[in-house]
Amino acid sequence: MTTLATSETNASYLNDGVTGNPSEFKGKAVVAFIDLLGFSASVRANWESALARLKRIKAAAEATRESGIVAYTPGGKGPPPALHRARVHTISDSIVICAALPETGGINDLMSAVIIVSACIQQAWSVALTEGYTLRGAIELGDIYWNEFDTIGPAFLDVYELESKVAKQSRVIVGPALLENLCNRMPNNWMEYPPSRWFVRSEDSLIRLSLQNMSEGKKDLIVYVKNLMEKSGKKRLQIHRAS
Repeated sequence: MTTLATSETNASYLNDGVTGNPSEFKGKAVVAFIDLLGFSASVRANWESALARLKRIKAAAEATRESGIVAYTPGGKGPPPALHRARVHTISDSIVICAALPETGGINDLMSAVIIVSACIQQAWSVALTEGYTLRGAIELGDIYWNEFDTIGPAFLDVYELESKVAKQSRVIVGPALLENLCNRMPNNWMEYPPSRWFVRSEDSLIRLSLQNMSEGKKDLIVYVKNLMEKSGKKRLQIHRAS
């Protein structure tokens, strides 16, 4: 079981005053693994085109990493707004996104990590759709180590297994440890927090990242990804509005 401590936050997860993406880190983090569906077939069909499209998708995730997000507490209570970033590590046609957590911290730290990792996934997914691909993946909370070159740890193994064995279709599912911590920590006004709009329940009751946030004004992309899944013989995606 992965559980966060609840005492005051320290600064061990800071990188030049910005949280989430130190150059080297060992500890608990929100971690996502996403895989680009259909890429291998496109490489064999047209290698140069596939490579160019892959670079644009990875650049989209990395752009969100660089810009970061400003996290805040609804109602002006809690710590002041702060800039949070994520680490983005690409491996062939897969992307690993991590946001470090302090050794001890609270709901605001967890929320911030969830938001920036989800934002990176959404941005990569949106561009992937325009390039003719879709994604499958998972996001979880757990222990991990990274440096400039490597990403190692139980959390990485967990998200890889969730993506490859559990997700089964084009979606990004939420792991049990992250769900447990969110449920145990969410306040009564949870629906006022931005992360509450990132999740919906799938037909098989697994919780997944919602496409709704990136579908505003992009309904044609939602239709497009449904068609992609139908052509590949996968179960049709169900797009729900988060409530």
